[in-house]
Amino acid sequence: MPFKKAERPKKLFVFIADQIMEAIQNEEFQPGDMLPSERSLAEKFAVSRPIIREAISSLQLLGIVQTYTGRGTIVLRKPPVDKSQQLWFLENEESPLQVLEARMIVEPGSAKLAAERRDSTSITRMEKLLGEMEQSLDNLSRYSSLDMQFHLEVAIASQNAVIQQFVESVIKYGNQNLGRRIREGTHHLGRSLANQYVGHHRLLFEAIVAEDGDKADEAMRVHLTSAYKNWFVSEKD
Repeated sequence: MPFKKAERPKKLFVFIADQIMEAIQNEEFQPGDMLPSERSLAEKFAVSRPIIREAISSLQLLGIVQTYTGRGTIVLRKPPVDKSQQLWFLENEESPLQVLEARMIVEPGSAKLAAERRDSTSITRMEKLLGEMEQSLDNLSRYSSLDMQFHLEVAIASQNAVIQQFVESVIKYGNQNLGRRIREGTHHLGRSLANQYVGHHRLLFEAIVAEDGDKADEAMRVHLTSAYKNWFVSEKD
């Protein structure tokens, strides 16, 4: 395939995402086709596999491809003829992989502090949000909003203003992307995955109620690791 080797005029993962969109526009890949493996793309572009993961995750955010664990990445639709808006979005947004990596560093510690410092008000609010999430599995837009609120409530319970500010900024980023993808019908979240995440949140909540900081840390880490796998890990090669 006539992919170009990566240059440096723009974010590297954006350059690669642009090249893949161009290949789809040129009908080298049709909706329903599998993209080459992560390893194959890394070799063709002469870049590392993490860069390929960022490019693919960005195309997922745009609703152009979807990655399935163990299967690979499937083309969902053609990008618009004028890709300028999509490229501007990718150039001016933080890398989704970097955002999740930051969350994996900060939020387990936030959960541990929440277990040690939580008060009755925080517990009540978290329990209410958890119940509403369980009732919203058929309304994924509402479920996702409640999910973000739950993570923010954990940060509030940590009683650390810096952590709270960080999580608020991540939620703002997530809401912008999610709202657009729900309007376009391209969000990756399904009912079974949402139900799995409710279970993660339930274990996290129980650890916080029990004031078990280590279990709360572990529960948050398991949850975010699962999110990482669902977004960025498509295959074992």
